[in-house]
Amino acid sequence: MRVNVYRVMKAVYHMLDPSNEPSSTVDEVKDIATLEYAVSQENAGLPDISSLVIHLRLFTQTDTRFDVVLGDTRIEDKVENTRISLPVELIPVLIDISGFVLSFGCGCKWSLICCASCLIASCQSVSCRGSSEPPLALCAFHSENILCLPCLEEQGFKRKLENCPSCERWYCPIDLTSCIGHPVTTPLFPHAMNFCSQSPRIHPPKRGSCYGCKLPGWRHCASRSCWSRYDMVCPECTSGGITCVCQNVWACDVCTKHGSRIFIRCPSCDRSFCNSCDYIDRCAQWLRATLCFDCVEETSDTDDGVVEMFATLAGTCRNCGMTSWESCDRCTI
Repeated sequence: MRVNVYRVMKAVYHMLDPSNEPSSTVDEVKDIATLEYAVSQENAGLPDISSLVIHLRLFTQTDTRFDVVLGDTRIEDKVENTRISLPVELIPVLIDISGFVLSFGCGCKWSLICCASCLIASCQSVSCRGSSEPPLALCAFHSENILCLPCLEEQGFKRKLENCPSCERWYCPIDLTSCIGHPVTTPLFPHAMNFCSQSPRIHPPKRGSCYGCKLPGWRHCASRSCWSRYDMVCPECTSGGITCVCQNVWACDVCTKHGSRIFIRCPSCDRSFCNSCDYIDRCAQWLRATLCFDCVEETSDTDDGVVEMFATLAGTCRNCGMTSWESCDRCTI
Protein backbone atom coordinates (compact mmCIF):
# COMPACT_ATOMS: atom_id res chain seq x y z
CA MET A 1 0.00 0.00 0.00
CA ARG A 2 2.91 2.36 0.67
CA VAL A 3 3.88 2.24 -3.00
CA ASN A 4 0.34 3.05 -4.13
CA VAL A 5 -0.01 5.97 -1.72
CA TYR A 6 3.38 7.26 -2.89
CA ARG A 7 2.21 7.06 -6.52
CA VAL A 8 -0.90 9.10 -5.68
CA MET A 9 1.12 11.72 -3.81
CA LYS A 10 3.66 12.05 -6.62
CA ALA A 11 0.93 12.38 -9.29
CA VAL A 12 -1.05 14.98 -7.34
CA TYR A 13 1.97 17.18 -6.65
CA HIS A 14 3.14 16.76 -10.25
CA MET A 15 -0.17 18.21 -11.47
CA LEU A 16 -0.85 20.89 -8.87
CA ASP A 17 2.44 21.76 -7.17
CA PRO A 18 5.30 20.51 -9.38
CA SER A 19 7.99 22.44 -7.51
CA ASN A 20 7.33 20.26 -4.44
CA GLU A 21 6.86 16.94 -6.23
CA PRO A 22 8.54 14.15 -4.19
CA SER A 23 11.78 13.24 -5.93
CA SER A 24 13.05 10.58 -3.53
CA THR A 25 12.10 6.90 -3.53
CA VAL A 26 9.16 5.51 -1.61
CA ASP A 27 11.50 4.38 1.20
CA GLU A 28 13.17 7.79 1.50
CA VAL A 29 10.24 10.17 1.16
CA LYS A 30 9.54 12.23 4.31
CA ASP A 31 6.28 13.84 3.22
CA ILE A 32 3.09 12.85 5.01
CA ALA A 33 0.07 10.94 3.70
CA THR A 34 -2.76 9.90 6.04
CA LEU A 35 -5.90 7.92 5.30
CA GLU A 36 -9.33 8.80 6.63
CA TYR A 37 -12.36 6.57 6.12
CA ALA A 38 -15.68 5.54 7.64
CA VAL A 39 -16.98 1.98 7.66
CA SER A 40 -20.64 1.02 7.34
CA GLN A 41 -21.79 -2.44 8.47
CA GLU A 42 -25.50 -2.19 7.68
CA ASN A 43 -25.58 -5.17 5.33
CA ALA A 44 -24.38 -8.75 5.72
CA GLY A 45 -20.96 -9.70 4.38
CA LEU A 46 -17.93 -7.49 4.07
CA PRO A 47 -18.42 -3.87 5.16
CA ASP A 48 -18.69 -1.13 2.53
CA ILE A 49 -16.38 1.86 2.71
CA SER A 50 -18.60 4.92 2.61
CA SER A 51 -15.72 7.36 2.22
CA LEU A 52 -11.99 7.29 1.66
CA VAL A 53 -9.87 10.44 1.76
CA ILE A 54 -6.09 10.67 1.49
CA HIS A 55 -4.67 13.80 3.12
CA LEU A 56 -1.37 14.96 1.63
CA ARG A 57 1.16 17.49 2.98
CA LEU A 58 4.88 18.14 2.97
CA PHE A 59 6.81 17.12 6.06
CA THR A 60 7.66 20.81 6.59
CA GLN A 61 3.95 21.69 6.74
CA THR A 62 1.51 21.24 9.61
CA ASP A 63 -1.74 21.54 7.63
CA THR A 64 -3.10 19.36 4.81
CA ARG A 65 -2.36 20.70 1.30
CA PHE A 66 -4.37 18.25 -0.86
CA ASP A 67 -7.32 15.90 -0.23
CA VAL A 68 -7.83 12.97 -2.62
CA VAL A 69 -11.48 11.90 -2.32
CA LEU A 70 -12.30 8.50 -3.80
CA GLY A 71 -16.08 8.68 -3.38
CA ASP A 72 -16.40 11.88 -5.45
CA THR A 73 -13.32 11.11 -7.61
CA ARG A 74 -11.85 14.55 -7.01
CA ILE A 75 -8.76 16.31 -5.71
CA GLU A 76 -9.19 19.29 -3.38
CA ASP A 77 -6.51 21.95 -3.02
CA LYS A 78 -6.94 23.18 0.57
CA VAL A 79 -4.73 26.23 0.02
CA GLU A 80 -6.14 27.47 -3.29
CA ASN A 81 -9.66 26.26 -2.39
CA THR A 82 -10.10 24.58 -5.77
CA ARG A 83 -11.26 21.15 -6.95
CA ILE A 84 -10.35 19.09 -9.99
CA SER A 85 -11.48 15.70 -11.21
CA LEU A 86 -9.40 12.69 -10.35
CA PRO A 87 -7.25 11.55 -13.33
CA VAL A 88 -8.52 8.29 -14.78
CA GLU A 89 -5.13 6.61 -14.42
CA LEU A 90 -5.23 7.10 -10.61
CA ILE A 91 -8.61 5.41 -10.09
CA PRO A 92 -7.26 1.81 -10.24
CA VAL A 93 -4.56 2.79 -7.75
CA LEU A 94 -7.14 4.23 -5.34
CA ILE A 95 -9.30 1.13 -5.75
CA ASP A 96 -6.32 -0.97 -4.64
CA ILE A 97 -5.85 1.32 -1.63
CA SER A 98 -9.54 1.03 -0.75
CA GLY A 99 -9.24 -2.75 -0.99
CA PHE A 100 -6.44 -2.63 1.57
CA VAL A 101 -8.54 -0.42 3.85
CA LEU A 102 -11.45 -2.81 3.37
CA SER A 103 -9.34 -5.60 4.85
CA PHE A 104 -9.49 -3.74 8.18
CA GLY A 105 -13.27 -3.98 8.20
CA CYS A 106 -13.23 -7.18 10.21
CA GLY A 107 -15.72 -6.05 12.82
CA CYS A 108 -13.28 -6.63 15.69
CA LYS A 109 -13.12 -4.24 18.65
CA TRP A 110 -9.48 -3.29 18.13
CA SER A 111 -8.40 0.04 16.67
CA LEU A 112 -6.08 0.85 13.80
CA ILE A 113 -2.44 1.61 14.70
CA CYS A 114 0.47 2.76 12.56
CA CYS A 115 4.25 2.80 12.71
CA ALA A 116 5.56 6.11 14.09
CA SER A 117 8.39 6.06 11.56
CA CYS A 118 7.08 4.86 8.17
CA LEU A 119 3.33 5.21 9.00
CA ILE A 120 2.43 1.71 7.78
CA ALA A 121 -1.00 0.82 9.25
CA SER A 122 -2.23 -2.34 10.97
CA CYS A 123 -5.12 -3.60 13.05
CA GLN A 124 -4.05 -3.85 16.68
CA SER A 125 -5.34 -7.43 16.95
CA VAL A 126 -2.74 -9.92 15.66
CA SER A 127 -5.55 -12.39 14.84
CA CYS A 128 -7.33 -9.87 12.60
CA ARG A 129 -6.97 -10.18 8.83
CA GLY A 130 -6.10 -6.49 8.83
CA SER A 131 -3.03 -7.06 10.98
CA SER A 132 0.35 -6.53 9.34
CA GLU A 133 2.79 -9.41 9.02
CA PRO A 134 4.92 -9.35 11.06
CA PRO A 135 2.79 -7.46 13.62
CA LEU A 136 3.76 -3.95 14.68
CA ALA A 137 5.71 -3.57 17.93
CA LEU A 138 3.58 -1.71 20.50
CA CYS A 139 4.95 -0.71 23.93
CA ALA A 140 2.98 -2.42 26.70
CA PHE A 141 3.14 0.73 28.88
CA HIS A 142 3.18 3.57 26.34
CA SER A 143 0.59 2.86 23.65
CA GLU A 144 1.75 5.80 21.54
CA ASN A 145 5.15 4.17 20.95
CA ILE A 146 4.60 1.95 17.89
CA LEU A 147 7.12 0.76 15.31
CA CYS A 148 7.19 -1.87 12.58
CA LEU A 149 9.99 -4.45 12.71
CA PRO A 150 11.86 -3.15 9.63
CA CYS A 151 12.03 0.33 11.19
CA LEU A 152 13.21 -1.20 14.47
CA GLU A 153 16.00 -3.04 12.69
CA GLU A 154 17.14 0.20 11.05
CA GLN A 155 17.58 1.78 14.51
CA GLY A 156 20.29 -0.76 15.42
CA PHE A 157 21.45 -0.83 19.06
CA LYS A 158 19.58 2.44 19.77
CA ARG A 159 16.17 0.87 19.23
CA LYS A 160 13.23 2.72 20.77
CA LEU A 161 11.47 -0.55 21.62
CA GLU A 162 12.89 -3.78 23.05
CA ASN A 163 11.38 -7.24 23.40
CA CYS A 164 11.19 -8.82 26.86
CA PRO A 165 12.87 -12.25 26.46
CA SER A 166 10.51 -13.78 29.02
CA CYS A 167 6.96 -12.59 28.20
CA GLU A 168 7.95 -11.46 24.65
CA ARG A 169 6.01 -8.20 24.95
CA TRP A 170 7.48 -4.93 23.66
CA TYR A 171 8.66 -2.17 26.01
CA CYS A 172 10.52 1.13 25.91
CA PRO A 173 14.12 0.59 27.09
CA ILE A 174 13.40 2.51 30.31
CA ASP A 175 10.76 -0.10 31.21
CA LEU A 176 13.24 -3.00 31.14
CA THR A 177 15.77 -4.08 33.75
CA SER A 178 19.46 -3.97 32.99
CA CYS A 179 22.82 -4.90 34.47
CA ILE A 180 25.52 -2.25 34.13
CA GLY A 181 28.34 -4.72 34.83
CA HIS A 182 30.26 -5.60 38.00
CA PRO A 183 33.12 -3.17 38.77
CA VAL A 184 36.54 -4.50 37.76
CA THR A 185 38.05 -2.87 40.88
CA THR A 186 36.22 -2.88 44.22
CA PRO A 187 36.91 -0.63 47.25
CA LEU A 188 38.96 -1.79 50.20
CA PHE A 189 37.04 0.28 52.74
CA PRO A 190 33.30 0.83 53.28
CA HIS A 191 33.53 4.64 52.99
CA ALA A 192 34.99 4.28 49.47
CA MET A 193 31.89 2.64 47.91
CA ASN A 194 31.56 5.54 45.44
CA PHE A 195 34.84 4.29 44.00
CA CYS A 196 32.78 1.62 42.19
CA SER A 197 31.13 4.22 39.99
CA GLN A 198 34.55 5.21 38.62
CA SER A 199 35.76 1.68 37.97
CA PRO A 200 35.61 -0.03 34.53
CA ARG A 201 32.96 -2.75 34.19
CA ILE A 202 33.40 -6.38 33.29
CA HIS A 203 30.82 -5.98 30.51
CA PRO A 204 28.82 -3.14 28.87
CA PRO A 205 25.19 -2.56 29.96
CA LYS A 206 23.18 -5.72 29.39
CA ARG A 207 19.41 -5.68 28.82
CA GLY A 208 17.28 -7.87 31.09
CA SER A 209 13.51 -8.39 31.20
CA CYS A 210 10.48 -6.27 31.98
CA TYR A 211 9.89 -5.57 35.66
CA GLY A 212 7.04 -8.07 35.74
CA CYS A 213 9.30 -10.96 34.69
CA LYS A 214 12.48 -12.43 36.12
CA LEU A 215 15.17 -14.09 34.07
CA PRO A 216 16.91 -17.19 35.48
CA GLY A 217 19.97 -16.26 37.52
CA TRP A 218 19.26 -12.52 37.60
CA ARG A 219 19.26 -11.09 41.14
CA HIS A 220 18.47 -7.83 42.93
CA CYS A 221 20.95 -6.61 45.54
CA ALA A 222 19.36 -5.62 48.86
CA SER A 223 21.72 -2.67 49.36
CA ARG A 224 20.52 0.73 48.16
CA SER A 225 24.13 1.88 47.74
CA CYS A 226 25.00 -1.04 45.42
CA TRP A 227 27.08 -0.45 42.30
CA SER A 228 24.12 -1.86 40.31
CA ARG A 229 22.22 1.40 40.99
CA TYR A 230 19.38 -0.59 42.51
CA ASP A 231 18.71 -2.37 39.21
CA MET A 232 19.22 -6.06 38.40
CA VAL A 233 22.46 -8.07 38.45
CA CYS A 234 23.03 -10.64 35.69
CA PRO A 235 24.39 -14.17 36.34
CA GLU A 236 27.85 -13.11 35.15
CA CYS A 237 28.04 -10.60 38.03
CA THR A 238 26.40 -12.53 40.87
CA SER A 239 29.33 -14.74 41.92
CA GLY A 240 30.39 -14.22 45.52
CA GLY A 241 27.02 -12.86 46.66
CA ILE A 242 25.14 -14.12 49.73
CA THR A 243 21.54 -15.28 50.01
CA CYS A 244 19.55 -15.29 53.25
CA VAL A 245 18.48 -18.64 54.64
CA CYS A 246 14.87 -17.64 53.82
CA GLN A 247 15.93 -17.35 50.11
CA ASN A 248 14.11 -14.01 49.76
CA VAL A 249 17.03 -11.57 50.11
CA TRP A 250 20.34 -11.49 48.23
CA ALA A 251 23.30 -9.10 48.29
CA CYS A 252 26.29 -8.90 45.95
CA ASP A 253 29.84 -9.63 47.06
CA VAL A 254 30.81 -5.94 47.35
CA CYS A 255 27.81 -4.93 49.45
CA THR A 256 28.06 -8.05 51.59
CA LYS A 257 31.65 -7.17 52.41
CA HIS A 258 31.01 -3.50 53.25
CA GLY A 259 27.35 -3.41 54.26
CA SER A 260 27.30 -4.58 57.88
CA ARG A 261 23.56 -3.98 58.29
CA ILE A 262 22.37 -6.06 55.31
CA PHE A 263 22.65 -9.43 57.03
CA ILE A 264 22.71 -10.76 60.57
CA ARG A 265 25.24 -13.54 61.10
CA CYS A 266 24.60 -16.18 63.68
CA PRO A 267 27.59 -16.06 66.10
CA SER A 268 27.56 -19.84 66.33
CA CYS A 269 26.99 -21.30 62.83
CA ASP A 270 27.94 -18.09 60.91
CA ARG A 271 24.97 -18.39 58.53
CA SER A 272 23.56 -15.17 57.08
CA PHE A 273 20.03 -13.92 57.81
CA CYS A 274 18.24 -10.84 56.47
CA ASN A 275 16.90 -8.18 58.84
CA SER A 276 13.30 -9.25 58.32
CA CYS A 277 14.04 -12.93 58.84
CA ASP A 278 12.24 -14.67 61.72
CA TYR A 279 15.08 -17.12 62.35
CA ILE A 280 17.29 -14.68 64.29
CA ASP A 281 17.27 -11.33 66.11
CA ARG A 282 19.73 -8.69 67.27
CA CYS A 283 19.87 -5.65 69.47
CA ALA A 284 18.77 -2.60 67.48
CA GLN A 285 21.23 -0.31 69.25
CA TRP A 286 24.40 -2.40 69.57
CA LEU A 287 23.75 -4.81 66.66
CA ARG A 288 24.69 -7.86 68.73
CA ALA A 289 23.06 -10.96 67.27
CA THR A 290 21.34 -13.77 69.11
CA LEU A 291 21.79 -17.36 68.10
CA CYS A 292 19.62 -18.46 65.20
CA PHE A 293 16.71 -20.69 66.13
CA ASP A 294 18.46 -23.84 64.89
CA CYS A 295 21.50 -23.17 67.07
CA VAL A 296 19.28 -22.33 70.05
CA GLU A 297 17.53 -25.68 69.68
CA GLU A 298 20.83 -27.56 69.37
CA THR A 299 22.34 -25.89 72.43
CA SER A 300 19.12 -26.33 74.38
CA ASP A 301 19.26 -30.05 73.74
CA THR A 302 22.74 -30.24 75.26
CA ASP A 303 21.68 -27.99 78.18
CA ASP A 304 25.25 -27.02 78.98
CA GLY A 305 24.76 -23.26 79.23
CA VAL A 306 26.24 -22.43 75.82
CA VAL A 307 23.33 -20.09 74.95
CA GLU A 308 24.27 -17.76 77.79
CA MET A 309 27.62 -17.12 76.10
CA PHE A 310 25.83 -15.16 73.35
CA ALA A 311 23.61 -12.08 73.35
CA THR A 312 20.09 -12.48 74.70
CA LEU A 313 17.35 -9.88 74.27
CA ALA A 314 14.92 -8.89 76.97
CA GLY A 315 12.13 -7.40 74.84
CA THR A 316 11.00 -4.56 72.58
CA CYS A 317 10.42 -0.86 73.16
CA ARG A 318 6.78 -0.07 73.75
CA ASN A 319 7.12 3.24 71.86
CA CYS A 320 9.02 2.44 68.68
CA GLY A 321 8.90 -1.37 68.59
CA MET A 322 12.67 -1.80 68.14
CA THR A 323 14.20 -4.75 69.85
CA SER A 324 15.89 -3.72 73.11
CA TRP A 325 16.70 -0.25 71.90
CA GLU A 326 17.18 1.28 75.35
CA SER A 327 20.64 -0.08 76.07
CA CYS A 328 22.75 -3.13 76.26
CA ASP A 329 21.56 -3.43 79.83
CA ARG A 330 19.09 -5.81 78.21
CA CYS A 331 21.81 -7.50 76.16
CA THR A 332 23.79 -9.79 78.37
CA ILE A 333 26.95 -11.61 77.30
